[in-house]
Amino acid sequence: MNKRLRKKKHLGEFRQLGFSAECRLRSGLSGAAFDQFTDEFIAQAIEANRLVFGGGGSPNRGWSGVVCRDDSHESATDGDKAAVHNWLERRPEVESFRLSDFWDVWHGADPFDTEKA
Repeated sequence: MNKRLRKKKHLGEFRQLGFSAECRLRSGLSGAAFDQFTDEFIAQAIEANRLVFGGGGSPNRGWSGVVCRDDSHESATDGDKAAVHNWLERRPEVESFRLSDFWDVWHGADPFDTEKA
């Protein structure tokens, strides 16, 4: 396969690695507090580090999703993962969280989904 197609299909040297994140929030969190927490997570832990997050959740369940670089041909780094970890660790709203190992976000299976299967 030529380089142009590998880039278009996110294969080989253009593979993009990211990681999954799950967060359980303390019980009794209001909808407004959940929205504020989510907005701050996106602004401070994600966008401030040139990351993107795809996922969702609710005040009762918490949330889960995938974190990767905002450039579709760059992989997330250990530093990116540490930034998300450190941000979540400091938040009083967070009861527990976990971050997966890196995985191919275009062609791989989310490791947290495969655990549930």
